[in-house]
Amino acid sequence: MKKVIFISGTMGSGKTTVSRLCSELLTRSVWLDGDWCWMMHPFQVSDQTKAMVQNNITYLLNQFLAQPDFDYILFSWVMDDPETVRSILKRLHGEFTFNHFTLSPSPAQLRRQLQSDIDRGLRTPECLERSLARLPHYDDIDSEKIETTGREPLSIAREILFRLR
Repeated sequence: MKKVIFISGTMGSGKTTVSRLCSELLTRSVWLDGDWCWMMHPFQVSDQTKAMVQNNITYLLNQFLAQPDFDYILFSWVMDDPETVRSILKRLHGEFTFNHFTLSPSPAQLRRQLQSDIDRGLRTPECLERSLARLPHYDDIDSEKIETTGREPLSIAREILFRLR
């Protein structure tokens, strides 16, 4: 049976790196980063763009579920609202098991990671406070929390794969 694996966390928590590593360590896997469905210029958050992005995400996830060549479907995105997860899940088709992991850095670790990205020009300074403010939102998400502070991404990816067994 296929496995659908959600990896969530606030901006800068390591979702992209950990998801890429999980995808590389698994065989017969595919990975969708929810941010790919938001790549628009100018970036706009409205009811219409949110609906479009969720439609794009569920369409792609359903295409992956229908493809017999994949056993593991990884999906990474911020997902700091329980309704976002429920909305996506209820629109998926087929038989699959579901696991949801949330990457949980300490505020100090998150600040260091984001500042490093800001210093390298990968993020803008205003993302730091927005991301820190979102950390408590994950307390209400029904997911397996993975403490990431002081850990290497490969160790985190291996823990996720171990927990899938």
